[in-house]
Formats: sequence, structure tokens, C-alpha cells
Amino acid sequence: ISGVPKNNQNGTVEDIEVGGSPAFDNSTQGGETIFVSGSFGTLTMGDTDGALDWALTEAIIGSAINDDHEHAGYNGNSGLDGTYDGQIARYDYSFGDFGFAASAELSDDNSGDDVFGLGGKYSGDFAGVALGFGLGYQTADNADIIGVSVSGKLASGFQAILNYTDLDGVNGADNHTGVALGYNTGAITVAMNYGVFDLVGGGENEGYGLIGNYDLGGGASLQAGYGHSTVGGVDGDRYSFGVAMAF
Repeated sequence: ISGVPKNNQNGTVEDIEVGGSPAFDNSTQGGETIFVSGSFGTLTMGDTDGALDWALTEAIIGSAINDDHEHAGYNGNSGLDGTYDGQIARYDYSFGDFGFAASAELSDDNSGDDVFGLGGKYSGDFAGVALGFGLGYQTADNADIIGVSVSGKLASGFQAILNYTDLDGVNGADNHTGVALGYNTGAITVAMNYGVFDLVGGGENEGYGLIGNYDLGGGASLQAGYGHSTVGGVDGDRYSFGVAMAF
């Protein structure tokens, strides 16, 4: 529902947008979301990102039909999202080039502390470079996560992303570092990414990914992807090639 009028106390009328995913069902939770948006900001509830994930840019560029450019060192910035039932409430507000968000995921059965998050981001152009900065924090029980990301894109098509997260022992990891580099010209995009989790007590889980995309037009694209992972000293590889179509 878009353009729902709201009469303010000062006599003015404000448009409010209300929406949700097509499969929304109030008796189940299988990935649905619902939101209310207006000049006051946006409140989203359901299977949505927490404030940390909302604020940070993932160190990955391009697409593969089976996400094969993801690997053991890849971090999607989900942080503590999904600690309980995955139903998250997030409020976000943007003004100019700045934005901030706050989120919560409640422990319905009181089995642990609720998950709370805060995030902020900034985007702007500097000397022809489109820069983005993100900072996010989440906490629950004895777990705390703080992360930062920096991204830059040139008009010539070169792009770079750097992402760092202090995980404080979450999922056995102490911290994560990720970097991605990419280039786009016309219908062609090529990119690589690398990531590493430093584990509590020593050791690493790391990997790198490569992609090549060609836009065929009309929502179709050729996608090639490759990922290499090293976990506990054991190497693994995966790859894919095909046509992806979006309608």
C-alpha cells in the first residue's frame, strides 16, 4: 500500500508507504518481511538484516549462478542475526549522505539475552571516487561483534571493498578480514575476493573467489564463478558456469 495519508497535528498530510513480501502469512515465518516507511524513516520486521549487516558492505562483487565465488573465508556480515528465530525488527533513517539503524531480535522463550544492534553508514563522492563507509555493532549474552567496511568505485569501472569484523569468539572465530576487487566495462564484469577467519586458539579458515559476468540484456547474463577454500589445512574447490535470468 503506497501513499496512505496521515494527518499530522500541524494539519499537514504525510504519505506513508506500507508493504511486505508477497508470501507474507501471519501464521508462519518463512522469509517474509513487512515494513512501514515515511519521512520518519523505515520500520522493517521479519526475515530482514540486523543493523550491523544493514550498515556494512560485503567484500564480494558480481554474481555466480551457484554462489561459487563464496568460500570458507567469506563473511556475509550476518553477525548475530538468526541467534533465535530470525525474526528481526529494524528501524533505519537516512538524511543526506548519512544513515543509521537500530535492530532487535528477541529471545521468545527467554533462553538468553535479546540481540541488539546499531549501525551507521555514509556515502559520498570525493574527487570522482564514490566512497562508502559503514560501522556496525551487535551484542547478546556474552557475544559482541563490531565491524567496519570501506568501499570505493571509480568512474572508470574499478571497484574495491575492504571489510573487517571483530567477532569476539562467535562461531569459534576471533576476527575476519575480507577484500574484493572488481572491474566493469560495458556488459562485462570481472572480480575477485579474498577472506580469512582467524580462529580462537589459532588456525585459519580462508578462501578466495573469482567471477566473470556478461550482461546479455533483457534480464539474462552469462555467469562464471570459482571458489577455493582452505579449512584445517584441507583444500576444496567449486565452480559453475551458466546463464542466469531475472524477470
